[in-house]
Amino acid sequence: MGSGGAGIVLLFLCFISSLTSIVASLYNSTDDVVILDHTNFTATVHGTENAWVVEFYSSWCGHCIQFAPTWKLFGRDVRDWEHTIKVGVLDCSVDENVPICREHEIMGYPTVKLFAARTTKGDIGSAMPHLTTVEELGEAVTDFLVEKQKTNSGSKSWADLQPYKGAVETLLESGSGAEWAVLVIDKAKSHTAWALLMDLAGYPSIVARYKEADQEDVRRFGTAGLPAVMIVSKDGKEETLNDVGKSRDEMRTAILKKLMLNREMLGKKTSSKEDREGAGDGQPEEINKDKLNYGDDLPDTAFTSMERNDQVFMVDIENAVSYAINHEVAQHKVIKAMYAEDAESSIKVADDTILWLWRGHNKVNKRLKGDASEDPRHPKQQFPSPAACPSCWHGENFSEREVLTYLKTIYAKGALSFRGTQTIPVPPRNRQEKVQQQLHGHRQQSQVLISHQDNKLSRDQSPQNTGSWSFTNTDISLCVLLYGASTIIIMAVYCSVVIRRKMRRRKFLEAYKLP
Repeated sequence: MGSGGAGIVLLFLCFISSLTSIVASLYNSTDDVVILDHTNFTATVHGTENAWVVEFYSSWCGHCIQFAPTWKLFGRDVRDWEHTIKVGVLDCSVDENVPICREHEIMGYPTVKLFAARTTKGDIGSAMPHLTTVEELGEAVTDFLVEKQKTNSGSKSWADLQPYKGAVETLLESGSGAEWAVLVIDKAKSHTAWALLMDLAGYPSIVARYKEADQEDVRRFGTAGLPAVMIVSKDGKEETLNDVGKSRDEMRTAILKKLMLNREMLGKKTSSKEDREGAGDGQPEEINKDKLNYGDDLPDTAFTSMERNDQVFMVDIENAVSYAINHEVAQHKVIKAMYAEDAESSIKVADDTILWLWRGHNKVNKRLKGDASEDPRHPKQQFPSPAACPSCWHGENFSEREVLTYLKTIYAKGALSFRGTQTIPVPPRNRQEKVQQQLHGHRQQSQVLISHQDNKLSRDQSPQNTGSWSFTNTDISLCVLLYGASTIIIMAVYCSVVIRRKMRRRKFLEAYKLP
């Protein structure tokens, strides 16, 4: 009985181990977090000028699974803070990562730790208390950064979160080359002001600081008028933004709209008005290729009304429209104003992207109708016309639901034809891209040769070999599950037979036991 029970326990543990080994990671490359492991943790986290906030988790941990969506949203919320702090994750369920987790004294999952700038080996980081919302996580991060700056443990590359005590006009005298100074005035220890400064610090044309409101500020703006935002241009013109809202998102949107900036300009110097209005050279390599991949074959769910959790389509639209505005259609300032006005707020799901572009097209057509530039043979009109889509019109108004169906139909992947078009390769900008293009060409040639060989083998195969099986990952996982279950059942039956045999032997001996 003892040996049989031990065998069952051993088989059960092996079975559980086989299942946990195929558990997928909770994060992937589409999330706004840096995926760390034993190969890159030291090189990525240690010695950097930016701080780090890292979640140590286990992919089989129930609490980690529940916390993962919040951490992903947090990574997206602070994705523009990389100049000061970056968000990372490390899976402690991977055997190779276990020494790192032990070194940093991870006793439970999930554990979030903060690392200051220029951290070194042996620094186990500062543990963050268990927080459950994106707002709480952001406040904990800014508190950590402010405290480090107070003790001079920060970095010059960080956003300056310490209270500013000078005049707003002197902000542009620091020699940074910024065009605008933004001063956020709010109560002491304002997390909203700190987060707003972190959002704006990535724009080289802005120098942003936070001032704790004094009595003069309270008399000027009133308690209800805080937080307040003041902007000073390089020529000394000072302006107070009114009705910018109280939340961080509302103030950021108002500031960027006022200064004619967008996320595409993060980290880019805008030295003149022409740069902001689109004086680029039109080279396609200026597009953010990391987040806008035109070569990808998007799945069919991109054309449905389902919300895309695995595709950041808002970033795609932002990159594409911003590129077109700043390079190809810079003269259409109405499009730029419309983009800054409602693009980010009105696009929630993939279908909103289609409708937003359609509305913009019709707005421009309405503005240009009757203009001297209008082609008399092709006058500007609202699209689609009643003749093209009668069901899209209800009287003089559009039915957006029918318009969406119409647009999906005529612009579906299967309806597009590239016949007669020519693909023009972009010349490499440096040696690395040249090598990558050569490697890509060699891979394509290899794939063609392999395809030809496969076709030849398939033609040479006999009819008996054409019925070969192919297994997917799901099939293999199901086989492992069935194998484990059948093993447990067989062992249970075997133990049952052994136990019954022993019981019969005992009864037989007791029945015929001599007095």
